Amino acid sequence: VGDSRSLTHWWGNWQPPRSSAQKSGITAGTATETETETETDEMETQATRKMESAPTMSIAEEWVKATVASKVSKVVTTKHRGRTMVSTRDIKENEAVCQGQPYVCITNEMKKSNVCDYCLSYHAEDIDREYELHCDRCNEVYYCSEDCKSQASGRWHDMECKYVCQLTQRLPSVLSNSKEKTLDDLMCLGRFLIRVVVTKMIQERDSTHWTVKTKHEEANAETFIDYPFSHKDVLELTGDHKSLPRKKVDILRQVSDCVWKIMSKDLTSDVTAEHILAIACKEESNAFGMHVPLTKFKTTSRKKKSQESSNRMIAFGFFPLHSLYNHSCAPNLYKVLDGRTYTLYALHDIPKNTEFGITYIDLGSKNTNQRRHELENNYGFPCTCSRCEEDDIDDPFGGEFVCEQFGCGGLAVHSDSKSEERICHVCGTIKEPSDY
Repeated sequence: VGDSRSLTHWWGNWQPPRSSAQKSGITAGTATETETETETDEMETQATRKMESAPTMSIAEEWVKATVASKVSKVVTTKHRGRTMVSTRDIKENEAVCQGQPYVCITNEMKKSNVCDYCLSYHAEDIDREYELHCDRCNEVYYCSEDCKSQASGRWHDMECKYVCQLTQRLPSVLSNSKEKTLDDLMCLGRFLIRVVVTKMIQERDSTHWTVKTKHEEANAETFIDYPFSHKDVLELTGDHKSLPRKKVDILRQVSDCVWKIMSKDLTSDVTAEHILAIACKEESNAFGMHVPLTKFKTTSRKKKSQESSNRMIAFGFFPLHSLYNHSCAPNLYKVLDGRTYTLYALHDIPKNTEFGITYIDLGSKNTNQRRHELENNYGFPCTCSRCEEDDIDDPFGGEFVCEQFGCGGLAVHSDSKSEERICHVCGTIKEPSDY
């Protein structure tokens, strides 16, 4: 983390115009530094007065403080935006800022037979090709190899399988009248809740921390740092039933109740139906979708790509470290998935003391009202980034950075230090300087 490295040859040393940092929609430079220092000082004063009531630092924050902050970033707590990540030095375009694996993740219901449940690999030549190896009991998880099946079984699936089997039998009857979400969506949520609770049970039973290492990581072990997140980090994620639409919460409650009834005989007293509902609300507001680039799909027609772009999420999970990065409709970071690892790269040069921002939604072909509605409905907050507040009809950020390919919504990055053209990191569409 903090080192520039090859990403399909898309690296460069582009020096953006001074307005580029401002285009990011996240205040840079002295103003941010003054604001964050003032707010931090206020918090430190309060903490001194009320030390006993001060919250303990989360594992994710401890990890940042111990390993990442000294290189590129630090955690800052503000009055209005809560915890956020700020750069501790100037960051170059395409520089890796954050890298990590999920505490828990699960394959998407629509792609579960195409993606290995352990390492998240898929057939590169045809992502729609199914794996034959699967769990013979629940038929809900698939694997690319016997080794991955063995690893997943030993780590979590042997324990979760019986609950998943019951879920497939009970959930359809419970939610037969649901109009808010499809049964596939709710089945996927149910499997995810089971895995989160099972992971908690395993970690409490076995104090030995474990992490999942992909083949890519094993080959480049020196560039990765394993850190064991815990259930505590899940509970510290933002999102609760008060921030979501009532109809959505009602559906989440039904799924949570169903999961609790299935697992209740094996649960400790602290894991109630309300506890599981809280996890479901945090999943709705703070889980990361794990998307593969459109270039991994074998079809190339515009219409087919549009259909596939909505289905390129192969998995989703809780990333406690990545969740420290707030949303912006004009982000200065973009995400790249490699196996189970999400890496955040700088979209353009970022000055010291700038708040980092990522996008939680697909930014393509959406105006301010559409983006705000989606964020309010799906994540429970109204967006107040500068791009939304300014609502500039010319939209300089969108013109320069957002891919215009129909159904994509990726971000355009410089492909070469000597070239001014940008390439979408999702679909590969070239954006010429004349386009922006």
